[in-house]
Amino acid sequence: MNAAVVASVVASCVAVFTAVAAMFAAVYKRGQHEGRVAEILSRLTAMAADHEVRLRILESRQCGTSD
Repeated sequence: MNAAVVASVVASCVAVFTAVAAMFAAVYKRGQHEGRVAEILSRLTAMAADHEVRLRILESRQCGTSD
């Protein structure tokens, strides 16, 4: 794989894992209020979906080029 693609994938994974840890920390700190938990989980789901789309785009670009 291209080094730029690998670096981008690794950076995306680190960002997602950091965001997940931050979301769980926020849930714990706020005493797990039901409405807040639902909002945080909704945002986390959206972030994960965005991450999946970005990975698929990177994979499709990589598959589209032949080295």
